[in-house]
Amino acid sequence: MTLSRIFARVCLIAFMTVVSCSEPAGIDHSPPLSGAWQVRATFTTYQHDNGPTGTCPEHCGISEPLTGPTLTGVLHIAPPGTAKGGTTTFSNVSGTFLGRTCDVIGTGGTCAQLSPEKSIAFPSGTATVNPDYPAAGSIYVSISGKTGTELDYPALGLMNVTLAGDSLSGDAFWALQAVGLAVTPAYVGTFVAHRVK
Repeated sequence: MTLSRIFARVCLIAFMTVVSCSEPAGIDHSPPLSGAWQVRATFTTYQHDNGPTGTCPEHCGISEPLTGPTLTGVLHIAPPGTAKGGTTTFSNVSGTFLGRTCDVIGTGGTCAQLSPEKSIAFPSGTATVNPDYPAAGSIYVSISGKTGTELDYPALGLMNVTLAGDSLSGDAFWALQAVGLAVTPAYVGTFVAHRVK
C-alpha cells in the first residue's frame, strides 16, 4: 500500500470517528425562544363570574361562546434561559399589545359591539420550557400587567405552546382582571406568533 493510500485511509477513519461521535448538524436541544414575536390571538369563549344565585350560593364561573375580541402585539423574550431539572425558564419576558374587548354581548355567542382598540402593556413575565421539549405543547408563557401594588390588572397566558421553526402556536387566556373576583373575567382562544426578524 502506498503512503498516499495509507494517509487517505487514516483521514477517512478519523473523519468517520468524528461523525459517529457527533450529533447530525442542525440539531439543537436548547429552546430557541429568545427574541421578539409578533402575536395575534383570537377568542371564542368568555369566562366570567355570575355571582351568588339561588342555585349557586358562592361565586359561579360561567364559560360561554363569544367571538369578536382580539389581541395583537409583540412579545419579547430576553435571554438567557435558566435550566434546572430539565426545565428551562426565561425570566425577562414582556409584551406590548393592542386589544379589543366586547362591550355588548349579542345573541348566539357574538359580540354586538367591540370596544375601541386600546394599548395594553405587560411589563413582566416568564416563559417556561418543559422537559419534553420539542414535543408539541411543551412551552408556557405568562405575562402580567401588574406594575405596583394594584389589585386589578390584566394578564396573558399562552399555553400548550408549540415551537415550529420561526412560529409559535397554542392556546391563549387573556385575563381582564387578574385578581379581585372569585372567577377571573377572561377571554379564551388560540394564538399564532411569528418571529420578528
